[in-house]
Amino acid sequence: MNDDLRAHGIGLESLSENLETSSPFGEFSFHILASVAHLERRIIVERTQVGLAAAKRRGQALGRKQKLDDEALTHAYLSMLAGQDISVIVRHFGAAPITLKRGFVRMGAVV
Repeated sequence: MNDDLRAHGIGLESLSENLETSSPFGEFSFHILASVAHLERRIIVERTQVGLAAAKRRGQALGRKQKLDDEALTHAYLSMLAGQDISVIVRHFGAAPITLKRGFVRMGAVV
């Protein structure tokens, strides 16, 4: 418990866990629970990193699936170069303007 909060008489009381931090035992219990939560979070992060590394080694694509494939991006880019309004292109492909722009950049097109 933070000393500044304790100096102002501020504590924590959890009714469902029957825990209050104003007593020495309650404060101790709070610290134990916080330590267990911290340990669990660190274990989750470690397992996630190991899983991601294994997926990369297997050649799996990580991250969100791309909204538009290269063929659709090329078609959208050519439509834009032909002077078609971007709002029409966006509606046709069902993608946000920023999605199109990022796709154009990814394929090396000049935006």
